[in-house]
Amino acid sequence: MHSEIKVIFMPANTTSILQPMNQRAFSTSKFYYLRNISHKAIAVIANDSSDRSKQSKLKSFWKGFTILDAIKNIHS
Repeated sequence: MHSEIKVIFMPANTTSILQPMNQRAFSTSKFYYLRNISHKAIAVIANDSSDRSKQSKLKSFWKGFTILDAIKNIHS
């Protein structure tokens, strides 16, 4: 275990009560994640001055996108 991770066990019947709240939190997190990654992808296309096509730049961006990048995006 990691010192910054806290695991909490909840009774089985509490999940149905928390479901609407969890869904809203997930939807909000997903929105910000997709917004951040879209801004980064657009910045790569806009800031690259090479002669490659925009589609090629975007493809290179996604090929270079790692799990660490995803974690950093979630953190931000």
